[in-house]
Amino acid sequence: MEAKENRKREIIHHFGKLPVESLYTAGIAGERFLLGLKEGKFLANYCDNCDFTFLPPKLYCEFCFKEIPDEEWKEVENKGILLSYTFTHIDTQGNKLENPIIMGIIKINGTDTAFVHKLLDKVEDIEIGMEVEAVFAPKDRRRGSINDIVGFRRIE
Repeated sequence: MEAKENRKREIIHHFGKLPVESLYTAGIAGERFLLGLKEGKFLANYCDNCDFTFLPPKLYCEFCFKEIPDEEWKEVENKGILLSYTFTHIDTQGNKLENPIIMGIIKINGTDTAFVHKLLDKVEDIEIGMEVEAVFAPKDRRRGSINDIVGFRRIE
């Protein structure tokens, strides 16, 4: 066996800012889900092979990899059960928030997945297992974004 030649190389580096741009798309299933939110609807889909309903929906089942056809899409309630919650003390830019945001994990009725979003109730009114419903932004302010949901609140 021949020994590998050890070559020292000059390290090339660049100081400064690189002008990098990117575009993130929601994809086919994601776009359809977000357009449903714009209309005030939760759209989910169902894998009949695994007996599993996805929210947000998927084009392919993540368990058996079967394509989920259009006829397996359905509207589900915008209500569910709070499974857990936590507090967010830092915003998306890394700045400390004056008032923390309460984030909940919600199992939406008629689905098998959990959905994460803001809770609108006061912390003293929040209980694991409570029934919650989505609060949508006014129709004229919806843009086909996850922010079309203002948050979730307790159902009285």
